[in-house]
Amino acid sequence: MKKKIAILGTILVLGLGKLVMAQVWERIIPYGSPPEKRDGHVLVSSGGNDQFVFGGFDQNTNLWVLRYEGDTWRWENMGAKGDTPGTRGGHSGIFAREDGLTDESIIIFGGSESFLGVLVDSGTYSLGNPWDWNSAWEKLNTGGTRPSSRAEHTAVYDEWTHEMIVFGGYTGTSPIVVSTITYTLQLSVAPATWQEVPIVGEIPPPRYGHSAVWGQMWGIGQMIVFGGKDNSEELLDDCWRLEWSDWHEIDVTGDKPPARWQHTAAWIMGDPGEQGKMIIFGGEDEDGTPLDDVWILWEPAPGGPPDWRWEKIYPIGDLPCARMGHAVATGWNWEGERMVYIFGGDDGDENLNDIYVFFKGEQVEKSLERKPFNAPNPFNPDMEDTKICYYLEEDDDVKIRLFTLTGELVYSWENISGREGLNQWPWNGRNEKGKIVENGGYICLIEAGGEKQKCKIAVLR
Repeated sequence: MKKKIAILGTILVLGLGKLVMAQVWERIIPYGSPPEKRDGHVLVSSGGNDQFVFGGFDQNTNLWVLRYEGDTWRWENMGAKGDTPGTRGGHSGIFAREDGLTDESIIIFGGSESFLGVLVDSGTYSLGNPWDWNSAWEKLNTGGTRPSSRAEHTAVYDEWTHEMIVFGGYTGTSPIVVSTITYTLQLSVAPATWQEVPIVGEIPPPRYGHSAVWGQMWGIGQMIVFGGKDNSEELLDDCWRLEWSDWHEIDVTGDKPPARWQHTAAWIMGDPGEQGKMIIFGGEDEDGTPLDDVWILWEPAPGGPPDWRWEKIYPIGDLPCARMGHAVATGWNWEGERMVYIFGGDDGDENLNDIYVFFKGEQVEKSLERKPFNAPNPFNPDMEDTKICYYLEEDDDVKIRLFTLTGELVYSWENISGREGLNQWPWNGRNEKGKIVENGGYICLIEAGGEKQKCKIAVLR
């Protein structure tokens, strides 16, 4: 059977044929008055159709909820009731499941009064059944070894052990003091109990402003940490995973995201038979510039090569502007599809209160009448690479060749290991002698399974 190359062109159903799913950004405009513009807040998902916003620098203590109702979204201001956490930003927030002892709850921990400013108290706050207008905040009476006050840390939730896991953050200012300690808060006992995790082996460098997710990879639950700043204020681009009480640095092949902090990360569950992936968006680079790139991290197979892979992706649709200090959460729509939400942040000039969803979009036909493409196009080799994008109906080896418009070979790649679905291959704008090519148009020829497709690439320096 021949392996066909196909292309995602637009979000359209083009007729009969095999269908694939597109990666899409969509800006949503909910009904109701939105929360004020902010950064340093949290976005906490109930796991379903409700996304909760709390805090942010220079904000009040009101809780906001974004409700997804069929095909519409609506903002609601839930106000503040009970022993409410004080105003804060740079805090963490997770959604804890009901376990017979506690209700489903939002858990808030840490934060600071201003960006990299005075730390707030080290208390832990809980809001049970947050969608209920009568619910009230309470400050938990926790036991065990409580972490010191901190901000710009991360917290994830392991629903199997009913624990919140906290890592990193800064614990002092003038100069910045950064933590390397990992803590858990066991929520299935009374009182909820803190414990410093006794780490075996290596420990990640201290960091703050990093990202963390909790995900299942090949049946193993793990916390995955990426990026941030260290105690000398250098940006990081390393990636670590925590299994039980063991930290392991993740070996990554190929390109990886530029070092950054103040970005977000989310865990996307895989389709049946597929593993999940971590997706990161935005942040600030070493030049202080907000970013708008999207990367995914995944592990090819258990028992195989130990290397994980980063892949830069190019979603279509309404692209969010570059930002940092935004918040992320994952949820489901009414059709049972997984969605990633981002809200707010700072674009370098002002705070934001827009909201976007990332998802696998409308079904798109795989057809040899649809042509491969590259993005960005045109591209400037002095500034960035371009990615040659194409679909394979089945795993297969791929050959890619680039030619001038007069037929002269520019570059050739042999035996590229392609996988079913969307594939992306980078080109840095150089020929086989390592020299940057001249401005103009180039032909890209892609071959797989005896079939060929081509597209045009424009170079503009």
